[in-house]
Amino acid sequence: MSKQPEFTWDEVSGICGCSIVLDNYLHGFGIAQCADIDRDMLSERTGAHIAESRAQINLLQNYKNNVLRPGLQALKHLRSTMTQSKKHNSESYERKRLNIEIRNYEKDIADIQQAIELQKQTLYAYISNKDHLYQRIRANDHEGYKESDTETLQKDIDLYNETIKAEAN
Repeated sequence: MSKQPEFTWDEVSGICGCSIVLDNYLHGFGIAQCADIDRDMLSERTGAHIAESRAQINLLQNYKNNVLRPGLQALKHLRSTMTQSKKHNSESYERKRLNIEIRNYEKDIADIQQAIELQKQTLYAYISNKDHLYQRIRANDHEGYKESDTETLQKDIDLYNETIKAEAN
């Protein structure tokens, strides 16, 4: 997906929005809002990451529902009308090719659904890790500091830097 995401950020409300527009028919939108209990940890970078993940999920769902499923439905309709013909030959190249294309569409839909589920799991893990980190910071818990905390923070910083570079271009 070649288009760069566009972000909006409102520090007062703690709402970050992200839109990814590939063309007139294919787009994804995501919103992240800071919870009231997390106002002390308000972060544009975290909001941008969550909003972008949600926009990517929405984009994949739109692709699956607005491109792949209608195409599959059209191919299945064509196959059903072909079988009604008196000249129908189930061993013809056209029939075999049509069945292959239907299987390809079904596989693409399954793959997209799997990608959506993986993205949702990744987002859920990110939010859970952030929540755990915020609780530790609030409790002033510096014991048991883990290297993974540094990695999580570094990923946030890298994402933020990439976003700033993209906006500058």
